[in-house]
Amino acid sequence: MPTIDELEEYLAEVENYIASLLPALETLPSLPQRIFDELQRFGPPSLPAFPTLSVQVVPAPPPPPPPPPAPKGWCTWFGGMAGGGAMRRITVGVVVTASLGLASVYGYKRWRLHVLKKRKSRKLARTPLVTDGHRREAIVVLGADHPLGLPVCASLEKQGYIVIATTSTPSYASKLTKASSGYLRIVPLEPAEPVLSTAQANDGPSAFPSKLQVALSQRFPTNSAGDPYISAQHIPYVTGVVSLMSLPSPAPTPIAHLPMKEQYLPHLIASHFTPIMLLQSLLPVMHRSPLGRTPTIIALVPGLSSLPGTPFSGASSASTQATRSMLTSMRRELAQAHDPTKLMTLSVGTIALPSEGYDVTLPPEAKEAYGSALEAAMTSVGRRTWTNANRVTRVIGKIFQYSDTPLGTAFYWFKAGTVNVGAGANLYACAARLPAPVLDVLFAIPAWVATLRARLSFIPFVRPTFRRTSARVGREEKKPLSIAPAPIAAPPAPVLTPAPAAPVPTRTSAAVNVHVHDDAVSEPESDHSLEEHEHEHEHSESESDWEKVRDGEAASRVETPALAEPSEAKQAWQTA
Repeated sequence: MPTIDELEEYLAEVENYIASLLPALETLPSLPQRIFDELQRFGPPSLPAFPTLSVQVVPAPPPPPPPPPAPKGWCTWFGGMAGGGAMRRITVGVVVTASLGLASVYGYKRWRLHVLKKRKSRKLARTPLVTDGHRREAIVVLGADHPLGLPVCASLEKQGYIVIATTSTPSYASKLTKASSGYLRIVPLEPAEPVLSTAQANDGPSAFPSKLQVALSQRFPTNSAGDPYISAQHIPYVTGVVSLMSLPSPAPTPIAHLPMKEQYLPHLIASHFTPIMLLQSLLPVMHRSPLGRTPTIIALVPGLSSLPGTPFSGASSASTQATRSMLTSMRRELAQAHDPTKLMTLSVGTIALPSEGYDVTLPPEAKEAYGSALEAAMTSVGRRTWTNANRVTRVIGKIFQYSDTPLGTAFYWFKAGTVNVGAGANLYACAARLPAPVLDVLFAIPAWVATLRARLSFIPFVRPTFRRTSARVGREEKKPLSIAPAPIAAPPAPVLTPAPAAPVPTRTSAAVNVHVHDDAVSEPESDHSLEEHEHEHEHSESESDWEKVRDGEAASRVETPALAEPSEAKQAWQTA
C-alpha cells in the first residue's frame, strides 16, 4: 500500500501535467475539424467482404492433336521423285554417281588384267618356267598316298609343274599314275622304315635323294616316245616341296592304353622324323637350282592337333607340336642365315575327304574309366561344315605363284609362315592361345554333358565301338551313334594234344624278301591267308613292275599296272 509521501508526489505530477496542457486549450475548437479532414482524406476503413457460395466449373479438355500423316509407300516415293523437286535431283545424282563408280571399278579391273596379260615382264604372279616345250620346275609331294595327295598332285600338274610324288603302296601309285597327264612320277618311300621290320632298305628316306635324281633325269611326259632320258639342258630342278606326311592321325586312344611300340612309335617316325629328315636332304637339292626361283616348302599339319594336350589325341598332338616347333625353328634359322627359302606351315582344319576314316574300339579294361569321355569326344567332333579339298589346293597354288613377288614376301612376313585353311582351323588357332585353365574347362564340357545325360537317362554304360569317317553324307543317311554290348565270350574248347609235326624250313617271300619264320608257318591258315594265296599269282606281275620303278630301272614310260580287285579283308588292311 502506497505511503502518504508517494500519494503526494503523484498528485504533484498530475497537477504539473494539467498545467502543461493549458496552452493547448486554445486549439481545442479546431480539433474536431482536423479530425474530420483527416478522415475525409484517407476515407473510412472498409470492412472485408463476406464469402459467397459459388459452383466451380471444370474447363473443357483441349481437343486431341491431329493424327500423324500416313507413311509414304514406294508408290508415293516414286511419284514424288517423278513429280520433281529436290528429292528428284538428289536421287538422280546418287544413281548417276553410283553407276559411274561401279563402271569405273569394273572397267579398271578389266583394263588392268588386259595390261598384265600384255606386259608379261611385269606380271603379278609368276608361272612355271618352260624351255623349248620342256617343263623345268619340279615339285616334290611327300606322302601323296594321303587322300589329299591326289587333288594336290593334279592341281600342281595342271599349273605347269612336274610332280614327283612319294607313296608307300603300289595301289595308290597306280591310282595317281592313271589320274595324271604324264608329268607325274612315283617314287616308292616307306615313311616308317626305321621301325618296320618288313621295309626294305632301298624304300627308306636315306635312299630318297638318289631316287629323286633318277626320276628327274627321265623324260617327261612319261607317255612320250623316244629316248627315255632327257638332255642336260632341259633337266628339271626342284623348286618346291609339299609335305603331307604329318596329316595322318592315329585312332583316338587314352594314353594309359596307347601301344607305344606298335602304334605311337611308327606314327612319330612317319609323321615327324621322316618329314624333317627328307626336308634336310631336299634343302641342298633346291639350292642347286640355277633357275633363279625362290625355294618354297609347304608343310601341312592337322589343325585340331595344334591344340596343346588334346584329350585322347596324345600321339597326334605330340607329333604335330614337335613338327610345328621344328619347322618354326628351321624357318627362323633360314632367315638368320639370309637363305631365301620360304617355309610355310598350313594348319588344315576339317576337309571333306571321302576315303579317310578309322575305327576306334575301346579296350575292355578302359571302358569304365574312359568310355563316356571318349564317346563324348568322338561325337562332339565333325559337326562343322566340311571344307572342300579344292580350297587347300588353291591355297597351295597361290603360295607357289606369289612366292617370288613383293606381295608374297609381305604376306609371308605378316603371317609368320603359318596359314590356316579348312573348317575350324582359325578357331583352333585362337583356342591355342587361351590360358590352360580355360582349355581344361572347354575340353571337360563334353565329358560332363555325357555323364549328366547318362545319369538322367539311367542307361548303363556298355562297351562302345565308334566309327568315324570323313565322307560327306546326306541328312537322311546320318544315323546316331550306336552302342552295342560287348560279345559274350564263348566257353573254352577242350585242349587237344597235337600230333608232332615235321620241321618246316624257312620260306622267303619273293615279293618283299621278308623271311617267314617257323612259328608263322606252323599256324593254321585263316580265311585271310587263303585269299592272299589266291591272288598271289595275280599280283606277282604288278609287284615285279613296282620293284622296277622302286629301283629306278624303268624306261621312258613308267606306269604301274592296275591291281586286281582285292578281297574285303585285304581292302581293310590297305586302308588301315
